[in-house]
Amino acid sequence: MPLETDAIRVLVCRLLAHQTLPRTDDLVRRLFVDAAYREGVESALRQVGLELAENVYAPCIAVRVARELETPVFEDGKGSYWSNNVGLSGGAMALLTVLWSLLILPKRQRQQEVQAEASDDGQRALAPGMSLDISLERKTLEADFGHLFGSQIRFHGYLSELKRRGFVLERRGKLTEGPLLDVLVDYATLAPRIIEGALSRVLAARFDPPLSASTADAADSTEVSETDDEESC
Repeated sequence: MPLETDAIRVLVCRLLAHQTLPRTDDLVRRLFVDAAYREGVESALRQVGLELAENVYAPCIAVRVARELETPVFEDGKGSYWSNNVGLSGGAMALLTVLWSLLILPKRQRQQEVQAEASDDGQRALAPGMSLDISLERKTLEADFGHLFGSQIRFHGYLSELKRRGFVLERRGKLTEGPLLDVLVDYATLAPRIIEGALSRVLAARFDPPLSASTADAADSTEVSETDDEESC
């Protein structure tokens, strides 16, 4: 078997087995410098209805169902769709939306600002996937949103689901993004709905004016549930 084919198969199998791989991995780094190798990986994934899930701001890459196959794969035959395919409960999906808003939105804003400043100064731009220290105190999150989930026990249960699935990490009471959070949630689709929708007032209090596109009422439990129904991983 040619070494090239073997490397492609190894990367695809590792992505399926581990869910995510860091950009620092040798086979992953090769995707961004070797066009023929990348085409081979993408072709292998296309044959089974998958595609690479990545963006320049995320420190990891993953795989997901190809866009054109999402409807036949996730439609249940009765006109409804799965909210996710990783076994998350409805409450965990709602909390995922909140955490994505508080961790990824400010991270993306800072990354874009750093890129713009580097371009203006003629300096080297931020390396793809470079991590910025965006964290959230668990106690703060619970104080702000815990009551929306019915009880402290439920809130902790939903948070534990997200930690087990790799969407969020916790260390010494601080929550940070997990390897899946920035690659499996579509920024272009979700960001406008978050900024202009249910969580806009929360974002207005935390972010700079450019991100605060609306001053709608604060999120209540009904609005969180609506966001849950709309979004999928």
